[in-house]
This record gives sequence, C-alpha cells and structure tokens, in this order.
Amino acid sequence: MIRLAVAENYARALYQVSRERKIEEEVLSGLEFLEKQLQQESRIRDILVHPLVKKKDKKEIIKELFSSREKTPEEVINFLFLMVDKERSAEIEETVKQYRRQFQQKREIQVVEVYTPRELEEKQKDKIIENMQNYTGKKVVLEEKKNDSIKGGVILKVGSKMLDGSVDTRLRKMKEWLVHTG
Repeated sequence: MIRLAVAENYARALYQVSRERKIEEEVLSGLEFLEKQLQQESRIRDILVHPLVKKKDKKEIIKELFSSREKTPEEVINFLFLMVDKERSAEIEETVKQYRRQFQQKREIQVVEVYTPRELEEKQKDKIIENMQNYTGKKVVLEEKKNDSIKGGVILKVGSKMLDGSVDTRLRKMKEWLVHTG
C-alpha cells in the first residue's frame, strides 16, 4: 500500500513537470521503453533494486539502457536518477503504471482489458473498440490478456465493471433459465 502511494506521488510529480513542458507523450514513451526493458531483462530490475549496488552503478545502467534510444527526454533520465538517489528503485515499475494511468485519465482514454482464449483478429478488436467507445463515451485502448480457462467468447473489464460474454457464462445462464422456466 505504501509503495503504491509512493509511486502515485512520484508519477504525479513527473506528470506535472512533463505537462508544463508539453512532453507528456515523450515521457510516457521513455517510461514504457524502460518498462519493456525491465520485463525482458529481469536481472536489470534485480540490479536496480539491490541495496548493495551503488547508486552510481545503477545510474550507469540507466544511462546505458537509454543510450541506444533516440528522443528520450532528459526529464525521464533525471527522474530515474532521482528515484535511485531516494532509494525508490523498487517503485519504478509501479510509477510507470501510475504515470500511464494519469496520462490516460487526463486524455479521457479508457483502458479495456480483454480476456480471451486466443488472440483476437483485427476486425474483432475494432468491433470491441467501437462498442466500448459507445459504452464509455471515451477513446478506448484495448489490453489483451490470454486466459486459457475461457473456452470461447470474451470477458471485458472496464474500470471496475466486468462484462462477461464467455461461453461458460452463457451456458450457465441458459441452464439457469431452463431450470427456472421448465
């Protein structure tokens, strides 16, 4: 809980600075680049959060990560250095999530999580986006999540609401209907 609050505070501060400088998208892109690197290379994350690794070495790793990437605002790197200096490296990934959440909130972007047994085709994605934009009145971004326990259909999560269009749920409802009417 404390980590989430810390990440929210750091993300809010970074968002305010990036908004003042009109670089919100560039900062988000830089943070998402880092997030992807941390997901692909768990040892980088391990080094950044390890208490015995010197701050100077952690900063070198951050510099090296971004050296191959053009157009990363210096605010991103300075911000990450600040997190290292304040011994908040363990909160970097959550801070990225919170920054993204604030970015989407300010732009009235609704994230819809889509749980399916297999990857959706583009036509299916487009139809879900269109329906969810009508439902929410906001621009929609899909986050696909594979779930092998779903036999067919989709389950959508919009904010705190779940819209269950899975085959299992439809069959269960049909069974309930038949039991109550017959």
